[in-house]
Amino acid sequence: MKTVAAFAGRDFLVLRSYRFALASDFGWGVVNLLVYFFISRLIGLPVEDLGAAAGYFEFVVAGIVASLVLGAVTTETSDRIREEELTGTLEIVVAQPVRAELLALGYAAFPVMFALVRVLLYLVIAITFLDFDAASADWIGVGAVLLASAAGFLALGIVAAAVTIVFKRGGRVADLAVFAMTFLGGALFPISTFPSWLEPLGRMMPTRFAFDGLREALFAGEGWLNDVAVLGGVAAVALPLSLWIFDRAVESQARRLAGAILGSRYEPSTPARGCRLPARRRGPRTRPAEDERNLRPERDRRAFLGAARRGEAAGRDRGGDAGRVRRRA
Repeated sequence: MKTVAAFAGRDFLVLRSYRFALASDFGWGVVNLLVYFFISRLIGLPVEDLGAAAGYFEFVVAGIVASLVLGAVTTETSDRIREEELTGTLEIVVAQPVRAELLALGYAAFPVMFALVRVLLYLVIAITFLDFDAASADWIGVGAVLLASAAGFLALGIVAAAVTIVFKRGGRVADLAVFAMTFLGGALFPISTFPSWLEPLGRMMPTRFAFDGLREALFAGEGWLNDVAVLGGVAAVALPLSLWIFDRAVESQARRLAGAILGSRYEPSTPARGCRLPARRRGPRTRPAEDERNLRPERDRRAFLGAARRGEAAGRDRGGDAGRVRRRA
């Protein structure tokens, strides 16, 4: 857990350094609430289409805050991986002795916590200033539904992060998938108001359990346990599989990085087991003809100097012998 906390603390410090972006993020969220608040004054939907919600504004606020959590565990997780790639720090992180599952949870920890803080802030603003009716809310159920939703859809974000690591792209696919699931799952409009050919597809969306469970917890105070159980089952099946996919992606990136480093320095005679190193191109064994022509004058000069030195040494030897003969005579 220290590794996950370290990643979350780092992401918080990075976000805090962009204070204008942080303030604008909260500001646009409040503007979004106001837009749907005034739209709710113009729309009169039958109460049976809104489920447990007292009005359209309550209905859509529950969808907005649930969508915040779903977006945090999916698109924001893959976006952080992409930022690491662009800044050149992903290779450094991957090279550290950190298990892949902790790496994945570390990247998702801060987006989830930040989304929960935003949910709390938006609910406080809606209840205090916009006549949001939450008198029957079961706040333990609200927290349980939000956490189960985060766990259930975290698998999609981890798979998108793995795709981003391997193929350098994946965030846009996750954005499209999350938008389709939240819209068809009934985040902004009741599924019963969809066209007849689209309504069955909306009821098949797994996001429907997140929206329905949150509305039951906020406005009825009961009936959310079944939705939490479904989301928990999704998490139990999909989360281990997504962590395995992420582990394979990290291992592939580590092998590619190791191969690039080792291949640029030397070529070992026996590569590590399971690690394919890129083949190095060997130079020609014989020098080209033009290189031979360029080296020929240098070799002639060295041969001439060697012969001159040998002749000088031979002359000294002959002079020494003649002197010895004269002395004897």
